[in-house]
This record gives sequence, structure tokens and C-alpha cells, in this order.
Amino acid sequence: MFMKFFIRFQGVLTRAIGKKPASILLLQLMSMQLGMIGILDPFILFRLGNPFSGSVFNLFDAFKGIAGIALIGRILF
Repeated sequence: MFMKFFIRFQGVLTRAIGKKPASILLLQLMSMQLGMIGILDPFILFRLGNPFSGSVFNLFDAFKGIAGIALIGRILF
């Protein structure tokens, strides 16, 4: 269902990496430290292993990736 978005987003992501690589890297590192999904998650080079890793099949993982839920989870657990 979201395959068109995935394909079109690759161009947007590569242009952003080309224009502001330090900002993209900083955002990715910050999100990794917080345990959230980073900006480079939909990048095709990181999805070569399992293309369905971020799909509807992992809906619970997507719920845990919301910033507020992740913060509450870190505080409680």
C-alpha cells in the first residue's frame, strides 16, 4: 500500500543526505540514543535484509516508536 511512498521518498532522502549530511547523521544518532526510529530507517540501503521490517506486520513496534510512548517506557522500565 505504501510502496509508492517508499520509492518516491528515496529521492527525497538522498537529496537531504547530499545537502546536509551532518544534520542527517546527528538526527539519526539522537534518535538511536533515545531508542526511536531514525530518519534513515526508510532508506533502501538499510532495508536490504528484510523489506517488511517496518510494515503493518510490526504495528506494536511502531506504537512503541512514538516519542512520548518511548519516553514513558524509559521512565517506567
